[in-house]
Amino acid sequence: MIGAGGAIEVDRARRLPGRGAYLCGAGCLTAALKRKAFGRAFRGKAGQVDPSQLGQAWASVKES
Repeated sequence: MIGAGGAIEVDRARRLPGRGAYLCGAGCLTAALKRKAFGRAFRGKAGQVDPSQLGQAWASVKES
């Protein structure tokens, strides 16, 4: 989901309104960053993507 300032936010509960992007795993995160898929998934509304923030959020979702 796109948050304030165009930052990508992880919707752990999968309940936030708006457009989202699905990632199947950690490998998909790497591939999505390489292909710049977030820009397409969010129709150009996503700002700069912080890979470390997304990686940490992904790890915390998988631990829950």
